[in-house]
Amino acid sequence: MLKLDNVNSGYGRNEILHSISLEISRPAIYVVLGPNGAGKTTLFRTVAGVLKPMSGKVTWTDRTSTLKGG
Repeated sequence: MLKLDNVNSGYGRNEILHSISLEISRPAIYVVLGPNGAGKTTLFRTVAGVLKPMSGKVTWTDRTSTLKGG
C-alpha cells in the first residue's frame, strides 16, 4: 500500500508539491500525467525517499516517513 497524507515537498525553500493526498491499496498499473514542471519527478522522488517531505506523511507498505509538521 502507498499512502500520502497532506504531503508538501520540494527543493530547499521551493515547495513544489502542495498538500498531496492519495492512496493506492492494490496492485495495478498507475500513471501520473502532467506537463513539464507539474511535479511528477518531485512526487516520485518523495515517494522513493530521495526527497524528504517538508510536512505530511508518506506510508509505503506499512512503513511511515514523517518530517516537520507530519
